[in-house]
Amino acid sequence: MKIALVAAHYAPFTGGIESHVEEIAKRLASMGETVEVLTHYDDLDLPSTEMRDGVLVRRHRVAVNSLHFGVSPAL
Repeated sequence: MKIALVAAHYAPFTGGIESHVEEIAKRLASMGETVEVLTHYDDLDLPSTEMRDGVLVRRHRVAVNSLHFGVSPAL
């Protein structure tokens, strides 16, 4: 099964929602599911695409540098 999770932020950001989504994604991937997390970012040091613990993470750049209000049009 292919599963997509959408979250405003994802690891390496830490917080309640980020930790919760990361744990769900990792557990689903460990059960053999294909898991992809779609999120956005404004930190240029983060890659736009990466594999983390068997989970494909796709980050879409936000137009406004804000952890709370920016939304990526691509997302």
